[in-house]
Order: sequence, then C-alpha cells, then structure tokens
Amino acid sequence: MIDFLKFSKSKDWALLRSSYVQEVEELMPYFNTAVDEMENSSVMLIPLDYRYSLALKIMLSHVRNLRASNWKECADLYEEQLHRWTMESNSAEALQIQQEISSIRELRQKVQKLRLYFQVLIFS
Repeated sequence: MIDFLKFSKSKDWALLRSSYVQEVEELMPYFNTAVDEMENSSVMLIPLDYRYSLALKIMLSHVRNLRASNWKECADLYEEQLHRWTMESNSAEALQIQQEISSIRELRQKVQKLRLYFQVLIFS
C-alpha cells in the first residue's frame, strides 16, 4: 500500500498518482472476483440496510433466542432496538445539556453576587 505521508509537498505528485493508479489496477481483478462471489452468494438475500455485522449479529441472536421466527420479525426487532438506542442517546444528550445549563445558571448567580459585593465595596 502506498504511504501518502512519505511524500512531501515538494515530491513529484505525478509519481504518487501513477503509483496509486498502478496499485488500483493490480487490485482490480481481486475486487471484481470478490464482487462476483458476493453477488452469487446468499448475502444478496439480505437487504442493503442490514448488510453489516451489528445488524446481522443482533438478528441472528433474535432467531437463536426464539424471539423471531421470520425475517420480518427479525427486522422489526432490530429496528426497535435501533430506535431504543437512539432515544437513549438523545436522552443522555438532553440530560448533559440540562446539566450544562444548570452549571451556567449557577455561575451566573455567583457572578451577580460578586458584582453586588463589589458595588457595595465601591460605593460604601
């Protein structure tokens, strides 16, 4: 693999580009073979939105634990889990914002008290 960091701005970028193009051309047959194998495999039965490891692990777990007996139930349970995670994340974020607002209010009150204190000192 080409290490882009080894080339400084003063180096010949055309050389870098030609090396990159050569490497891509060398790897292209492997890529095409992998794509062909994938298109002929059972992976194509799985919708694109669920073709990543987390989705597949969770859905397989639903089948193993008898929570789902068909694809629709697996997908529905997975979507519910994603929704739950999103809600939890949003709740945690909202809580953090509320805590920050509370801290800001406390600081504002302290600043107001200090201003009053200094005004009393200056005008007394």
